[in-house]
Amino acid sequence: MNTRPTSVALISWFLIVTSLFPGIGAVQTMKNPAALEMMRKNLLPVPIQFVWIFAAMIATVISGIFMLQGKSWARSLYLVITGLGLLIGLITSPTRLLILPGAVVYGLFVYLLTRSKSNEYFRTATPAQ
Repeated sequence: MNTRPTSVALISWFLIVTSLFPGIGAVQTMKNPAALEMMRKNLLPVPIQFVWIFAAMIATVISGIFMLQGKSWARSLYLVITGLGLLIGLITSPTRLLILPGAVVYGLFVYLLTRSKSNEYFRTATPAQ
């Protein structure tokens, strides 16, 4: 039996728990005129930003749940959706410096999720098709 690396377990649970915060924040933002005004400074229309927030939140929770089960596609989903989100933020956000902490954490997670122990876990935990 292939043991799940501690780093994969910690990252998965971190994603599951912390992914709920943007959804809560988005709901609060909908009621805050000052926050909505800040969102209007972004190149993306506000409704598209809310769709992205909720879609990314759902995708991240799903990826966290299925990474715990060793599904390689879930790791890929997280890496792509978060990488894309960071890229979109760098292109469209008027406050690019605020993206830096998330980019650093993402870089750490990429490293931990793609090192040899993690690769072995995802390779052997996922049934061959």
